[in-house]
Amino acid sequence: MTCKSTIHISTFLRLHTGALVPIAEHSKCVDDEDYIEGALEIQVNKKIVIPRKYWDYIDQLWSYFVNALIGIHEGQDSFEISYPDQPIIICITRLSGKSAKILFKGGLDKIEEEVDWELLVESIIISGLSFFEKMKELNPGKAEVYQYEINRLKNTIIKK
Repeated sequence: MTCKSTIHISTFLRLHTGALVPIAEHSKCVDDEDYIEGALEIQVNKKIVIPRKYWDYIDQLWSYFVNALIGIHEGQDSFEISYPDQPIIICITRLSGKSAKILFKGGLDKIEEEVDWELLVESIIISGLSFFEKMKELNPGKAEVYQYEINRLKNTIIKK
């Protein structure tokens, strides 16, 4: 079964007030370069499958996605990501054909959705590159770490 999907991935930074601000709108350096709180929101076909209300250390979470993408390019058909500091899990499993299933489990939420596999991988790569590029501006003390993740993402594109 082939499923046509639209995917929108947004990254938010959590301010000291608790407000979540889209990373693209954030222009000042982060307060703590080692503990950067934020959230991901992933929408598939306008359905929120990863809600932004679950925040954590966003740069670490994005690094986990990079690790998962590397696994995909090494032949894995599924991966599980746990949030860095909360009991939240994201499972993505390739199904037959060109589709995949996203499963999000956090708090009382359990959300599942089918999505186009290739579009999902492409969307994660593009959003990850954008995130790490922006973080080089917002957290220049860790620019080398973010460039390392950018290079790892670019290498997954080359291996495609």
